[in-house]
Amino acid sequence: MQPTPPSSALLERIFPILDESFPPEIFYGYHRLAQNVLEKSTFHVVEHQADGRTVACLCYFDLPPFYFIEYLATDPQYRSGGIGGRMIDWLKAQGRPVVLESEPPHDEICRRRIAYYQRKGFRVQDYDYIMPPMGPGKRPEPMLLMSTVDLSRRQLEELERTLYHDVYRLPADHPGFRG
Repeated sequence: MQPTPPSSALLERIFPILDESFPPEIFYGYHRLAQNVLEKSTFHVVEHQADGRTVACLCYFDLPPFYFIEYLATDPQYRSGGIGGRMIDWLKAQGRPVVLESEPPHDEICRRRIAYYQRKGFRVQDYDYIMPPMGPGKRPEPMLLMSTVDLSRRQLEELERTLYHDVYRLPADHPGFRG
């Protein structure tokens, strides 16, 4: 398993899976995905192929000292077959802590997602985190930060600043940044 080199073809293969897997509140859509895939050297995609097509993808940022999973998605026909778990295990084996955002446990799907990540070795961090709006007309979303290691308050604040700057591309003077 390894990241796929960035290309327009990669973008076309992964977009349908991501678009189907995530609600618009937490998926920023085609244009921003294209910017990440084609322009951000810190953004990587690992694909899983089956039956001659991409059926799963892991999208992550390389943000030393962490890897940040932005999206993990599997075609519904291939879910529960261990593909996503193998992708997570591969990223964890790269030698750095892995972090991700997850929706709070407000419904059964979210509770199952959190439990899945916990089985994969992630821990919910004790931190009030707000994901910035994913585009015009969208609102900030309260999210859980989960990590493969326990993080101190200082580390969580630095992680938040890094995510706001490098992933969400907010300026340092944005009101979402904590002082």
